Amino acid sequence: MTHVTLNKSNGRYSIEAIGHAKGSVQACAAVSAILYSALGYLSNVDGVLIDVADFTDGFFSICFWGGAEAEFTFDFCTVAFLQLELSYGEYISVVREEK
Repeated sequence: MTHVTLNKSNGRYSIEAIGHAKGSVQACAAVSAILYSALGYLSNVDGVLIDVADFTDGFFSICFWGGAEAEFTFDFCTVAFLQLELSYGEYISVVREEK
């Protein structure tokens, strides 16, 4: 199972995914597509700062901030992961934290 944690705190955002969606190629591909698209977008937008970006097999973590573009990316990822959880709940769990 892939565990996704989305954290929003005072204009700073983090997304972390741990584990594999074993048993569902579709869920695994969707998780990867969301994460790598977000990282690619954030890496190419002026004004967005990425504090940490770490990804290895079965692990992805990114912390970022930078105004409307950062907030949009976080909100988009939140909706995407929640939709994915609705369809593939046995392969992905999502936790949202807001401080």
